[in-house]
Amino acid sequence: MKTFSLLALVLLFSSRTFSQCSKEDLGIRYPQNPSTKVWKINNYVIGYVSEMTIDADGSPRAYHPQNLGLDNLTYATSKGELSRYVIVFDGNQPYIQTALDPYPGYYLSQTSLQDASKRETDYQRYVNSEEIPFIAIPDNLRGQGVQTGDLAYVYNRKTFRGSFAIVADIGSSTHIGEGSIKLAERIGVNITYKKEIRQIIGADADSGIVYLIFPNSGTQKPMSLYEIENRGMQYNIREINSLVECLLRN
Repeated sequence: MKTFSLLALVLLFSSRTFSQCSKEDLGIRYPQNPSTKVWKINNYVIGYVSEMTIDADGSPRAYHPQNLGLDNLTYATSKGELSRYVIVFDGNQPYIQTALDPYPGYYLSQTSLQDASKRETDYQRYVNSEEIPFIAIPDNLRGQGVQTGDLAYVYNRKTFRGSFAIVADIGSSTHIGEGSIKLAERIGVNITYKKEIRQIIGADADSGIVYLIFPNSGTQKPMSLYEIENRGMQYNIREINSLVECLLRN
């Protein structure tokens, strides 16, 4: 597993550099994260420091009709009904995996970023939270030029571990700071599970997680872990200190 203890992020093929610190408060606020500010750094990178809640979507064992999945079934509902934005439907019914699927009896959960070449009931169409480091962004960040498929870098100030990731899911505009199970693993965020079943109930990342997103840096398609790391190698690690200092500067 390749992780990076330094944050980096200047495109080698870009004329932009981070030797200067130009930081604009975009004025976006979130009710559940009132102290978090979203910045545009050097007129290019979107950055913020926040918590990390765990987004299990995309995993074929995320949700179960009897609430036995990795995530609580309430997070897949809206107004008391299963959400078509979270759960895959086959016609008018939620799709329940069969013997030909990885987890028979489980619902199939989806991500906003999808491989359109695969059918909707194919679990490989979606970005698996257990296998791919990804972040979920609030819907209103798309107004700042961020798209699903864009590359991101996430750094844990507590463990000094970081990882490249992909923007793979879109959430509500009430909160900010979500990452996949794989991303949490790579940057040293410990996930807490119920004792009775393996269901997520929390993570030790209330604050201090640095998120850097590079608008228009992706292909708008899912990537494998290898592809994410390979694209990440296009970024100049040596420039990270100035970028992080700029983001964290008062």
